[in-house]
Amino acid sequence: MSDTATIESVAKKPKAKKPPLARRRMSTGAGLMLDVLTKTSQWATARADKVSRFYVVRQLEGFRLYVIGREEAYNFDLGGELADFSREWAFPVMPMLIPASTIAELRAFFNPDTALGVTVGLTNADA
Repeated sequence: MSDTATIESVAKKPKAKKPPLARRRMSTGAGLMLDVLTKTSQWATARADKVSRFYVVRQLEGFRLYVIGREEAYNFDLGGELADFSREWAFPVMPMLIPASTIAELRAFFNPDTALGVTVGLTNADA
């Protein structure tokens, strides 16, 4: 008898409410991309003296983040900051720091034509 009461009480429980739209959006690919773009833009803007732009590529296992430095030499300090930043995510974000490069040089690492690119520190006067 107690088993029947338990089954009936479970069956009569109200359905759980859907999470707020913002939380549902974050569980989608578009929401995750928006989160990566927003947080990376804030991170890169805070380092605009070292970062010229970044690219995000969605992959099956997460996101690939290509950060392009302003110097032609590899900036090891910035590389450490980028590694720390990538550990803050709740889902896989795989970063790569690339020294200042032309679009043709970037093709050795990824296809900039199919990646979402963001220029850092661009003002209206630069546009």
